[in-house]
Amino acid sequence: MATENASPSSGNSPDGEQTGAAIYASIGCAGCHGDAGGGGRGPALNGSLGIRDAGHLLNQIINGSGGMPAFGDVLTDEQIVLLASWIRDEWGGRLPLPDITLEDVTAARGG
Repeated sequence: MATENASPSSGNSPDGEQTGAAIYASIGCAGCHGDAGGGGRGPALNGSLGIRDAGHLLNQIINGSGGMPAFGDVLTDEQIVLLASWIRDEWGGRLPLPDITLEDVTAARGG
């Protein structure tokens, strides 16, 4: 993932609305986790139990771990909510999961 060239403003859909899917694409998540979340260089997100745990998912996005870079300095809290929510909606399974909120991101940032 090339975070040096990632621009949070590039996480927009063609109509200009910012979406989790557009953020996923713009910061290069698919390069490691795959377009369909099936993994590759990075672990699969599709069906991963880790994405069902909001705290774990937010910590990974914000702080990185292992080979995953941190995106806490690249993304705003609002963008993190959009990205994490989209990942969970897309690949979290059939059971409904609680919404991820700005308060969750603040807590994950240690605030």
